[in-house]
Amino acid sequence: MASGLLAGAVLLTGCGTFYSEKLRDLPPEASSVEFDGLDPKPAVVWADNGEDWFVITWGSSSCPNAPVSLDMTAPGQFSIELRSEGGPVCTADLGPTTFRIAAPDGVTPADSVVVDIGPGTLLELEPVG
Repeated sequence: MASGLLAGAVLLTGCGTFYSEKLRDLPPEASSVEFDGLDPKPAVVWADNGEDWFVITWGSSSCPNAPVSLDMTAPGQFSIELRSEGGPVCTADLGPTTFRIAAPDGVTPADSVVVDIGPGTLLELEPVG
């Protein structure tokens, strides 16, 4: 029985998400970001606490592209992998979904950072403050 409980605990912890918060709108921190209304690209901005990033994606509200990993590719350069959430049937709307993720250890808003967030989307986070 103990092994069954342990297996259940491992299964439950494996179902978590990489992000800590999901919003169905743009955060105030993204007010200076320009989005192309016909083909909006993902964006990354510093969150209000200076310890997290907001990853903003566009698409179906029922199957948004969500961050699933963050990797350092070189000093000051990072890659965020996005993957569609939801099931096989998605609404045909187009809107923003914002995900809060922890910024990489040792990276502060005072640092210049480059983030690769998908094909053709290389972003530079300007230092804040």
